[in-house]
Amino acid sequence: MEWVNHMWRVILLSILMLVLVGVALRLWMFFAGIRVTSWWRSPWHNATVGGNLWSLHQFGLAVDVVPVNPAVLSQLRRIPLAGLIVTESDHLHVQVV
Repeated sequence: MEWVNHMWRVILLSILMLVLVGVALRLWMFFAGIRVTSWWRSPWHNATVGGNLWSLHQFGLAVDVVPVNPAVLSQLRRIPLAGLIVTESDHLHVQVV
């Protein structure tokens, strides 16, 4: 039974670390002056906006930003946690990888 308690501690600490990474990403963007249009989404909101079933927005590990221009893209590339940057129709999708 001891291993079950240990397993839950590891799972909870892992989730906490992911949440902290998502918050750090968002704070970095806030202080860099980057305009975020979407960050944390509930599964219901994610489904409403047509998000992927396992969208990282649901875990706070993805953000959508505007405007789409080279200056903002350059700023995003300097953020250590922003691993994947995708240009979508009207925004940039940034997620931790």
